[in-house]
Order: sequence, then structure tokens, then C-alpha cells
Amino acid sequence: MSSQPDVAVTPGDKDAFQQPNLAVDPTDPKRLAIAYQEGNRHEYCALARSQDGGRTWRSERVAGKGGRFALPETFPQCYDPFVAYGPDGTLLYQYEARPGTNPLGERRVIVTAAAQGGEFEQPREADPIGVDHTDLYSDMAVDPTSGRLYVSFLRFCEPSVPTPDALVKCLPSPGQLVVASSGDSGRTFSATRVTPPTIPDPSRQAIAVDAGGAVYAAFTDHFFDSGPATLRVAVSRDEAKSFGEPVSVTGVGPCSGDLCYASESANRNFFHALGGKPGELFIAYWDKQGDKNRIFFTASQDGGASFSPPRVVGVPPGGASHEQHRPRLAITPQGKLYLTYYDFRPEGEGGFHDTYLVESTDRGASFSTPRKISDVSSNAKVGSVGHASGRRLANFGQRLALASSPSGAPLIAWTDSRRGDELGGKQDIFFEGPMTAGSGGGRPGGAVGARGCLKLRRGVAGKRLGPARLGRSRKAHRRLFKGARLKVSRGMDRYCIAGGGSLRIGYPTRRLNRRLVRSQRRRIRGRAVLALTSSRRYAIRRVRVGSRTRLLRSRVRGERRVRVGANIWYVVRGPRSRLVFKTRAGKVREIGLADKRLTAGKRGFKRLLQSYGRGA
Repeated sequence: MSSQPDVAVTPGDKDAFQQPNLAVDPTDPKRLAIAYQEGNRHEYCALARSQDGGRTWRSERVAGKGGRFALPETFPQCYDPFVAYGPDGTLLYQYEARPGTNPLGERRVIVTAAAQGGEFEQPREADPIGVDHTDLYSDMAVDPTSGRLYVSFLRFCEPSVPTPDALVKCLPSPGQLVVASSGDSGRTFSATRVTPPTIPDPSRQAIAVDAGGAVYAAFTDHFFDSGPATLRVAVSRDEAKSFGEPVSVTGVGPCSGDLCYASESANRNFFHALGGKPGELFIAYWDKQGDKNRIFFTASQDGGASFSPPRVVGVPPGGASHEQHRPRLAITPQGKLYLTYYDFRPEGEGGFHDTYLVESTDRGASFSTPRKISDVSSNAKVGSVGHASGRRLANFGQRLALASSPSGAPLIAWTDSRRGDELGGKQDIFFEGPMTAGSGGGRPGGAVGARGCLKLRRGVAGKRLGPARLGRSRKAHRRLFKGARLKVSRGMDRYCIAGGGSLRIGYPTRRLNRRLVRSQRRRIRGRAVLALTSSRRYAIRRVRVGSRTRLLRSRVRGERRVRVGANIWYVVRGPRSRLVFKTRAGKVREIGLADKRLTAGKRGFKRLLQSYGRGA
């Protein structure tokens, strides 16, 4: 795969721009967004948008000086912005406000959202607990199916008046990992403490969601000392209402040396966690191997119960003297795993940073030879904190940005100093991606839009859900949807839908076939037995995705209820198929059709769903 020309994202101002975070709109893959911060004085957080797959970018200030929203009067600095898209195209933007004195003092995590094509709403704090506190080192993740937003952060409390209320919200002391979740794009949040009292000092953290909706809270401990620490993972299967006991993954050392910036020194490095298919979690972190910083990779295939032995990845050929740091992960619709990072090349009194990429086609069991992405090396002494401060190296921020186009090409953004010098310290965000990002990876078929998403113009009737049909073979569906973005899991094909949401088509699995008699197996062999959509455009009996469960109950009669994991399914008799409604937390999440003869009773329907594992 050849490298494309680098594209400057940020304007020609003299500022240092850092901390890029990249997202792709699932309803229009040519629409990209990059959040970043101004790193000299931290006066504002910004957003760059592209409507053409990354060829051109337009920047705007979101919060702070000159921004759409003012920062709180006593919180004049803006840090650590994140951006994400919901499955319906809602743009979510998160940032931290800080007083500008003590780096741990009184920080707040704030979220705003913009509906597709709309303006950002009034920002709201994710953790308004009403006592003196600081929330920092935040992260965010969005469930790609339900659109539920998860915001994680470390909460430290210093109640000026130790009331019983403050003690409940702040203990255990000195800190705790908290996950706040929102089902309404950040308008309201409910917060859950993740770390048990036996782990009172979480240090770094990351949040991830897999395709089955499981939420993974990864963190290191020993914030207040520089001794050995442990990377741990706690899992929630009920939309972050509760978390299980954290599982130990591996030991990690303290951050030391010139590659560690002020917020990392004396404790732990930032790392990244990414959910894959149901039960799958990937983690990349950087730590010392001997006297060199290296990228380590580990993965879980059993829902966070166990992890593969961490191993070093990403050392370029001939780069044994180099150091690698600040990894970022992404997974493509086709299942390929990408990992990008900075490679530091020591030269003279300073050194140079380059952006590299490795990829895996076997879920991280092996990775390709590292490929350099950046066309020009960045002087590691040019930045917001550099030579003038007495430090040998400048601050390049705590992360890069990585995502995937629908066709599976990597989209990468990083902090770059090619347009700056040591005196001015200017840094920019640069981007590389395919110049045809969002093309869909093939010629669209009759049911496929130009962006690779299905055009479901017909409703739900008989055995048909749009152009999908129960009883049609997998081969026939794939031929019909040629050119569409396709994600495959156990017995299930998933396609995106133009306008938001997805279409899932289920076929017989080995687990299902083992529990059927020969005549049943012969009848359904290779043919669709389940069709579901999370698109809000389509309704069954005037019930659509997002409807309240109480509305569903008022509009269907004679339904059967089947619980599978955290979901409650409603099954209703239809003229030629079963009408099915997937609900969770009081709302409809998917609607669709199921094979009538396989789902004659509760037992049969539950057997069908369980054959797809957590993907159901």
C-alpha cells in the first residue's frame, strides 16, 4: 500500500496544535472530523471538518478563546478534546476545562453534540457531582449499534467541607475511575464507579465498546508513586450500570526520559483500548524494554477474562536505536487491525519524530513490517515546550489519531512540526488517507448508494426487510449488495444503511444446525433466517428504533418476551414471519423479521439468537 501525500489540517497560525482525535461519519464516510487542542497557552479546543474524505479541511474553535462556547470563568484553559460520531450521524465533542494552575486542580469533563447538519448544543458536564472535585485524563467511546455514549475519567476529590454527601461521592480516596454513560447524546449522564476500594489510586485509563455492546474500562494503578504498576480491565455488560472485578493484564513501568511530558512524568504512559467483534478487546501501550521505549500489544478473545502475553511490535527495520511511543488502534469493516504510533529517531542534540503504521489480518496474532506514513520528519525540539524551557524535547501531545475508511484504508492524523522552528514552536495537525475515502470499495449495485451504504426504500412486509429477504441465500444477498460495506461475524452479515443505522442478516450457524432435525437443516441451508435493522427510518406497527418499550407494548398483542443477555426481545406473530423487537434499557434498539418455523415458541427463538453468540 503506497503512502499518499500528507495534508495540513490546521491553519497557518503560530500556535502549537496537538492531541488529534479522528472520527468518520457512518452515514457519510466522506465526512471526517478531527478534534485538537491549542498547546501553547491552552486557550481553546478546536475541530476540523472535511466533506471530501480528507482532501480539504475547515477548522473552527469550539470552546475557549474565540470559540463557539466560552470556558467557565474560573476554568480558562482547554485540554484533551475527543470527537466521535453516533450511528445516526450525530457529532459528539468532548473536552476538559482547567483553571490553569495546579494540573490536577478542579478540572471538568464537558460534552456537546450536534445532530447531523445541525449546530452544537449547549455543553454539559459529564460529572456534575456538586462537591469540589477534578475529573481528568478522560476518554470516550460510542456503541456503534445503539449510539450510547460512554465517557471515562479519573475523579479526584478534595471536599472543602467534608459533608456525608461529599464523602459518599469522593471515597475511596485519593481517586477512582468513573464511567458516565448517556443515551441521549450527552444531554444527561449516569455515572458508575469502576475501581473497587482495594484500588484507590488509578493512574491512566481508556474506554472501549465491542460489537456486542460490552464496555471495557482499562486502567493502570499507582498514580502517586513511581514503582511497578498493573494494567487492569473491568467489564460491564449492562451499559455501564455495573462493572465486574478488574482483571490483571500485565505489569507496566513508570514513564521516564525525554519522551515523557509533564502530565506523564512520575507515573504512567497513556495507552489505547479498542473493542472488536463481540468478546474481543485490543490494547496497545508503550513501556520500556531495556533502555528503549517500545510498543506492546495484547488482546482478549473471551470478553476480558484473559489476555495474550504482551509482545513488542512496530520496530522499523534498522531501527533498533529508535524508540516508539503513543500507539493508537483502529479496526476496519473487513476485520483488519491497524496500529499507528510515533517513531523517535535520536540524532544530534535532539531527534526526529516520524509516524508509522503496522497492520494485522489475523486479529493481532501477527503484524506487518512497519510502514512510514509521514512524508517529512518532525524536529522533536519544535513545539510548545521545547528548547527554551530547558527540556531536550518538545511536547507533541499524548496521542495520534487513527480510523478506517469503509473500504478498509487507514485514516491517520498526527502532530507535525515541519512548518515550525525552535524559536516559534509552531506545530500542526497533518492527515493522510486515501484520496477516494468513502468510495465504498467497489461499484455500487442497485441497492447500494455511492458511499457504500444500502438504500432501503421499501418497508417491512411479509418476509422482506427493505431489499433483504428471509429465505434468500447469503450468496444472493452479497451479489445484490455488491459494493456495500460488509462486516462479518458468526453467521451474521452487517451492512450500513444510508441515513444511519445498519442491516444485519443472520444465516444458520453450526451451533443452530446441531440442534435441528435433518429436514429443518435442509430447508434453511445457507439461507437467511433473521433480518434486523437499527435504522430509525423503518417501522413495524408504527414502532421504530428509539421508541419506548411502553409504546411497543401498547401496539402489539400476543407478544412473547425472551431475555438474552442484557436484551429483552419481543416476538410477535406476523403473516409470513415473526416480527421481532430488540429492546434494552426501556427502548427499542432493533426491529426485524425471523423465520416463522424456527421461532414457534420462546425456546426456539432463544435457540436462534444464542446461535450467534454475543453478536445477537
